[in-house]
Amino acid sequence: MASGTRGYSSYRGRGWKGKIFLAILLILIILGSVGFIMAREHMRYDADGNLHFDLPWDKGTSDPVEAPGDPDVVIREPEQTAVKTPVRGTLLAAKPLTMEDQETAETPLSEMTVMAVTLKDSAGRVYFDSSAAVTGAVSVKPDTGEALNDLTARTDVTAAARIACFHDPKAANADVEGMGLKNTGGYIFYDGNNSQWLDPGHEKARTYLLNIIREAAEQGFREIILTDVSYPTAGKLDKIDFSNAMTAGDTAEAGRQAQIEGFLREVRDALPKNVILSLELPAETILAGTNSDAGQELSALAPLVDRIYAETTEAEASALETAVKAASAACGFVPELTEQPAEGTENWLLIQK
Repeated sequence: MASGTRGYSSYRGRGWKGKIFLAILLILIILGSVGFIMAREHMRYDADGNLHFDLPWDKGTSDPVEAPGDPDVVIREPEQTAVKTPVRGTLLAAKPLTMEDQETAETPLSEMTVMAVTLKDSAGRVYFDSSAAVTGAVSVKPDTGEALNDLTARTDVTAAARIACFHDPKAANADVEGMGLKNTGGYIFYDGNNSQWLDPGHEKARTYLLNIIREAAEQGFREIILTDVSYPTAGKLDKIDFSNAMTAGDTAEAGRQAQIEGFLREVRDALPKNVILSLELPAETILAGTNSDAGQELSALAPLVDRIYAETTEAEASALETAVKAASAACGFVPELTEQPAEGTENWLLIQK
């Protein structure tokens, strides 16, 4: 029998092949990981959640993605009522209206388009049965209610209500803390005529006036003529406490103007759209374009109302109208006169004293 080792001398089967396979698999895993990391830089999802790849050679062909911006903020200005009817009428004396007052109005009825009555004067008296007025302010005659109803029911003329606003000693003294304009010492302010005012910066004062204005519109008046929409312009004005008019960073002048403009916006919002909103200003303010003490800036106020009235003369009326139209082309101008103007004058209101 031959001698020697029988069988396999050593194992050289699958060992080296397995190592090669593992090495190749590891390389593939590494390459796949690197590829995924690189691909993530070019991956994006659209608004529907679909996956897209923005490849380097495709740059400039895809639609740009707009960065979100601030939403558009639209500030809505009060709409001016289209007023085309000429104003030819009478402003009756400031007192409770009676049936006799209507019958003896100075303007010939054939020419009259507007009859204006005072429903609240600058002494704080209220000439109609107002539930909003402070105690003691209402002053009426037995037939005042009937006369007002008769006026507002007429179809041949526009019934206009003249309402004094912040010059109101009755309401100011009735609630000094809640509505009155104070001095820097904390007491009610007295103007150069020894009279008192409401503080336009007091919400309660503005609400008081807004309630009376709403009642006038509900009474059936189709035009509201506001007067004394201002701060005092006479007296020791440097002693007025303007803290209610000012916000952080405001000057007293800017604060006064903001309060006056804000009040007119509130009135516009409170009135039905078919009611004409008018404002009476001093002729001097219209010609100068501003009165910083009063808080009145013509260029800011004219776009907020439909008409501006001013007590003036026939000779000065043209210059005033030009100034108003320069501030707002849509705003009308009506001169308040003591004598009937020349024939052909379009707008005028005769004042009865």
